[in-house]
Amino acid sequence: MTFRDGVIEDTGREGIQAKSWLEGTNEIYNIDCRRVGRNASVDEPNQTSGISVLDGKANIYNCRVFEAGGQGIQYYNNGVFSTGNALFENYGPYTTMVSECYNNVSADGGQVTPSASKDGITVGAAAGAIKPRVHVYSNSVANNPEDGISTNGNADAATVVENNIILGNGGSATSLSAGGTGVGNYTTGTAAATFAAPTTEDFTLIAERAAAGTLGTNYSATDIDGTSRAGTASRGAYEYA
Repeated sequence: MTFRDGVIEDTGREGIQAKSWLEGTNEIYNIDCRRVGRNASVDEPNQTSGISVLDGKANIYNCRVFEAGGQGIQYYNNGVFSTGNALFENYGPYTTMVSECYNNVSADGGQVTPSASKDGITVGAAAGAIKPRVHVYSNSVANNPEDGISTNGNADAATVVENNIILGNGGSATSLSAGGTGVGNYTTGTAAATFAAPTTEDFTLIAERAAAGTLGTNYSATDIDGTSRAGTASRGAYEYA
């Protein structure tokens, strides 16, 4: 499945809910989501994300999520099955679900009070479900009410969170626990001193925040606008110009 090149605004539930994307290479990219998941009903606390991948896998990249009702981007698995048995008839069994999440902006979420989560990016699973293994890198996450990036809700231990810029969130910059590791993230300073104009959705950099590691392994080869990161690569969704 591929979902790309669009603008989604002013929805009651999630901007995108990718459910049971189990087979193949699934992708969500070049999507802007604004004011999505804004249904304030207490009966729908889990339906307020900007982009949500449930019981499956998908690479999410080059997306911008602003003012979601709850969390900006979510990977979460609910499906529980016995070892060796298929999750759905004629599919599986599955042992890992591997995805990448990079070059995204997730900002100013958590606009709806009953939301179950108000993090910028979350990775997790219900008890007994397959734990998502997500490489979360080169994202800009700012001004969300709870954690910037959280994997402590039962993510796979091989999840890696690196080279992100995570500023101004109400909780921890990264909340990882046993759900992976974090390295090279920029978490000090303020959004106003790092991004050009975060209050008007401009998350380009006004100061270099150099990334660590190897091009294509620890950070993306191009940024959200397609600019090459060759040379001194920047953390976050945008390459410093």
